[in-house]
Amino acid sequence: MENDRQADRRTVERQVSQGHMLMSYLHEGLRRLDRQAAQAVPPIHLTAREKEILTWVSAGKTSWEIACILAVAERTVIFHVDNAMRKLDTRTRTQAVAKALALGLIAP
Repeated sequence: MENDRQADRRTVERQVSQGHMLMSYLHEGLRRLDRQAAQAVPPIHLTAREKEILTWVSAGKTSWEIACILAVAERTVIFHVDNAMRKLDTRTRTQAVAKALALGLIAP
């Protein structure tokens, strides 16, 4: 019975050791993938107007309010927001602002 316990203990220790080694390989593989993904992403360039409008969006302004502030047509504001959303690969204004902030393209 004692021999069975020792054998079980050795088996568990061997499995734990193999698990640690597997986790190390997995961690290194994920780090490599992360580095490759970061290098594969082309830099995003927003125009000065797109940045300005996203900054106003981040302040909670509507397209109409931004149009009044900048003395442009509301459609012009929507055009720039749509372009920024496309460049940032986002579907909503809020996502565009969040991503632009995360990438340091606009100031908080």
